[in-house]
Amino acid sequence: MMARVPLPRGKGEPPLPATTIGNLDKPEPGDLAALNFKVPRAFRHEFRRFAANRDKKMNGILIAAFGALKSESAE
Repeated sequence: MMARVPLPRGKGEPPLPATTIGNLDKPEPGDLAALNFKVPRAFRHEFRRFAANRDKKMNGILIAAFGALKSESAE
């Protein structure tokens, strides 16, 4: 038979600021963040080919396309 160990009550003391290692700092608006979504396999290959043929990064093309779409819909 196993001994019963009492469960701790409450959350305990908060960590010291020296041990939080920047987990409360807000990221800069220009920092990159992951954007994960699924697209059809054929679209992915065409998109990658489009970027490679123009020697551009895929995220740069996506950002430019979104900017063009936003400005088009604002008119």
